[in-house]
Amino acid sequence: MKKIFILIFISLFLMPLFVFAEEETDELSETEELHLEGDYDEYYSDYDWDELADEKGKFRIKDRKVEIGFLHLNAGFSNNFLTTKMIFPKDGKMILDLEELRKGFRINIDAGLTPFYFTYNNNNLWGFGLTFAQIDMQGIFNLSGNMLSLSEVMNDKSDVSGAVFGTFQVPVFFHVDKFKVRVKPSFFYPVAYFKPNVSYSLNTDTGLLLDINYDAKIFTPISLAENADFKLSSKVGLDFHLGAEYPLADVLGLTDMYSFLDFKVGVDIINLPMIRAQMKDYMRFSGQIGESESFDIFDYDWDNLVKSDDVEYGEDLVKILRPFKMLLWADWKPFEKVPVNFVPALGFALNPLYNKPASMEGGIKARFDLANLFITTFGIGYHDRMWKNSFDMALNLRFFELSLGVDMRSPSFGKSWTGGGFGANFGLKFGG
Repeated sequence: MKKIFILIFISLFLMPLFVFAEEETDELSETEELHLEGDYDEYYSDYDWDELADEKGKFRIKDRKVEIGFLHLNAGFSNNFLTTKMIFPKDGKMILDLEELRKGFRINIDAGLTPFYFTYNNNNLWGFGLTFAQIDMQGIFNLSGNMLSLSEVMNDKSDVSGAVFGTFQVPVFFHVDKFKVRVKPSFFYPVAYFKPNVSYSLNTDTGLLLDINYDAKIFTPISLAENADFKLSSKVGLDFHLGAEYPLADVLGLTDMYSFLDFKVGVDIINLPMIRAQMKDYMRFSGQIGESESFDIFDYDWDNLVKSDDVEYGEDLVKILRPFKMLLWADWKPFEKVPVNFVPALGFALNPLYNKPASMEGGIKARFDLANLFITTFGIGYHDRMWKNSFDMALNLRFFELSLGVDMRSPSFGKSWTGGGFGANFGLKFGG
């Protein structure tokens, strides 16, 4: 127990010295849209919103040159089976469709905290910032539909994994001709990491073969074994967020001919790996339900059906990368006198926490900007293998800004609208 408290102390207070994720933020966008949209959604919406509505003679809150952010929080939970309507039925009778479990049972949890960040913006020409001790957590509990429905299959895998990272970031932006370029190196320190091997087999060709096997190593920065020496064994990793945007319509002269063809295009490469983080110390749990070879159900010691091994402590080098993403986006302002923008995006992700790392990413957002004073954003998209329907708003008084956001989410598109999961985010900004 004493070592667990030591581990918590390291993750919360010493992380800035060591300079995962889930939700990156681009602290240097002109209106500082940090954490409004959650997870990685903000990357493809980080462009110069002020140029779109800053017409001569119109009132508009000026952007902050210096900004300090406090307590940016986000958290979310989703599943693909239960909804709030099922849990709280109007007639008081809870009905579960067990056939749905044939598709598998998926739970996703994520959370993040940025206690403090600082940015400087030099008249939208260049800028830089610092983000200290950002903590990001992701948890995945996806059980195979074959296992839950007892289907015959061999060596079927389930995704059960998670990670916690602390990061230190130095975002910078500048211009090269008409390109706006953003570079953000991130030093990430793994606080916890686990990716167990969970497999399921069932075959009845010769007798009965039932084998549910799990082998979980939970890696930590220090050994949790009794009487172990206090020694940090994890090593810092390094990755980059690279982004660029280009006023394509303006360069082609389309905006002069047709006012509704006012758009920019951009690309964001998120968590481009440079140096892998490392962990050594682990705590291991393993066990088995059934047998790895066929057995006679009429002549079997059923007391031996469930077997679990003693907890084991040891060292085994594991190299860790954070989830990688690449997104192409466009920023379209179709109405000359209405401050609303539409932001479609499309891309892909590679998340090493899953047995099948590759997945698609994409969505569309509509953003209404009232004089940079009151900003609202509506979004529908598929991010981090979940459908997210989001609403975010910000009240910006320049010297102070409050941002709030909520979303409904689920791995199932239908359940993302009926309460299969929820997320929320909150942030405070000060400056002038």
